[in-house]
Amino acid sequence: ALHRGAAFGDLDGDGGIDVVLTRLNEGPVVLRNAMPRGNWVRFRVPLGTVVRVGDQWNSATQAVGYASSSDPVVHFGLGAATEARDVEIRTPGGKVEKAESLPAGSVHSRRL
Repeated sequence: ALHRGAAFGDLDGDGGIDVVLTRLNEGPVVLRNAMPRGNWVRFRVPLGTVVRVGDQWNSATQAVGYASSSDPVVHFGLGAATEARDVEIRTPGGKVEKAESLPAGSVHSRRL
């Protein structure tokens, strides 16, 4: 098929990142991530915010696929860990929030 775009996000709320592909002259294709997975944590923060969990970094963006827009929620895999440790959230405006630990398997909303 002639694919044009890809958008990423957890469509079914199970902790796995799913993919939606767009195709020319055809309907979209939804690829549901059904792989076994460990624990995870997510952050719903303003666009451009950078989040660090331990030594992992990620940022809130929607621009990850051609001609598409993905879920801006920042996702971290934690493996067997039951909490996210040493968390730092830094907004584009310079505000910083820190947490020693946050529970796995949940979405943490921040409006810094």
